[in-house]
Amino acid sequence: MTIEEAKRKKLEMEQKISAALKEFEEATKIQVKIVYFSRCTKSNDFGVEEDYNYNVEVDIKL
Repeated sequence: MTIEEAKRKKLEMEQKISAALKEFEEATKIQVKIVYFSRCTKSNDFGVEEDYNYNVEVDIKL
């Protein structure tokens, strides 16, 4: 993947996250204050990464 392709993919991801947050706020009328992401890896007994997912936590303003 080239740098330009990576930048384009990054922008697409940011737009998807932005749209999801806006959809949540419009549906609930609750403002999102902060979004936390952390990458969580799943490794085998030898420490080799086999899979991963992202843990997400959202602070909301009531």
